[in-house]
Amino acid sequence: MSHFPIVLMPAEMDRIQQELPPIPTFTDRPPVYPGSEPQPPSFVRTLIEAVVFSIGASLIYPFSAIAGIVLFIIGLGILSVYQYQRIKSYRKQLHSYNLVLESYYKSLDIYARKQARYETDIALAHSLTKLLEYRRPKLLEFLGSAISGTLCLSDALGNMTSNHSASAVTNNFAQALSEYFPDLIHMGWQIELPNEIFTLDIAYIDPATNLRMAIEIDETRDIQTSPDREYDRNLMDAGWIVVRFSKAQVIQSPQSCCKAIATLLDRLWGVPQLMHQFADVPDLALEP
Repeated sequence: MSHFPIVLMPAEMDRIQQELPPIPTFTDRPPVYPGSEPQPPSFVRTLIEAVVFSIGASLIYPFSAIAGIVLFIIGLGILSVYQYQRIKSYRKQLHSYNLVLESYYKSLDIYARKQARYETDIALAHSLTKLLEYRRPKLLEFLGSAISGTLCLSDALGNMTSNHSASAVTNNFAQALSEYFPDLIHMGWQIELPNEIFTLDIAYIDPATNLRMAIEIDETRDIQTSPDREYDRNLMDAGWIVVRFSKAQVIQSPQSCCKAIATLLDRLWGVPQLMHQFADVPDLALEP
């Protein structure tokens, strides 16, 4: 991440945010087209057969006129019956084909409606409301079990003005946050882990969901080489979200920074009533 604000989530929370509700697989297969339509008997073929019979009869006629005529008449009769049977067979095949084709289009219509209904179900299941409903209990379960270590509050927001150890920038930003998130913003909050005690710049703590967020204010610097990376990792391992703003962002656009926090909460829980407060607040500009 090369820009402020930097948002770091515990790996399990990030995984939950990517998880989709299970949906049954659509197993229906489209119907198979019945193939090419039967073709009527070929007139050319019939003509060729008639010519062949005529030639045969003409070859016999010089030797026996009666035999040649009889053969010609019999040949034409056989050819006529054969052609009639071919026409009759073609009509039956065409009728059967049309029935199969009609059945195919009915099956295709049923398949299309099932597929459309399935796609609608997927869209509904993946809608923001359904995703929040699916993910919320998983997030609550994770947050209920993830917070580790002994936590102690050094100073609450109500006594913030007397907190001389915090910078004026931090105090002012905490005041701005408290206007949008009353009773959830704390300063001087410490988190005790087995080997170290961390003091946060600002802590967002929601007892209703057990969501805990460390809000840090940084000088613009190379985060990749910052010792804060270990600090962030320890906080995330303890179940905390870490949000880092640059000092310039907090000074120049405190309300936009608050909006960035609200946007994160909206992404987690869906809180449109909170976002309404920021309708006239511009989005926070990224800063290297």
